Amino acid sequence: MEKDKVKITNIVKFYTLALLYEKPRHGYEIIKNLSNTLDKGVSAGEIYPFLELLNKNNYVAFRTEKLRGKKTYHLTREGRNLVKELFSRSGALANALIGSRLEICAHCNCEIYKGGVEERIKGRTLRFCCKYCAKSYTSKSEKYCRRPDM
Repeated sequence: MEKDKVKITNIVKFYTLALLYEKPRHGYEIIKNLSNTLDKGVSAGEIYPFLELLNKNNYVAFRTEKLRGKKTYHLTREGRNLVKELFSRSGALANALIGSRLEICAHCNCEIYKGGVEERIKGRTLRFCCKYCAKSYTSKSEKYCRRPDM
């Protein structure tokens, strides 16, 4: 059997693989989950041909239930490796996107995604991860953040 190249070209395909990475699923369950999560209609015509391509390339296998004939799809070892590689590559992309939105605490240098505290000190607006870092920064006697959770 000749293999076709599997290309993950959209979020529907990527998320389908992510769902199968979590646990085996029926095609209908995948469609419903995608539709709800992505807040858009996902058709059987998008999912089942993709699942068949994955099966043809030994990334997915399935079991057929005896009573209703429903197929339960699961990732093979090769499929799990493919998804791990995709997660690794997309993780770098996510880090780059999130990294552009991170700010650095002026006191302890931790990264702040959202929230935090702004203080105006000596004419400059500084950003801190918490009120304890802001207080520690302005107090000469404390060198490190004294957050209760640390």
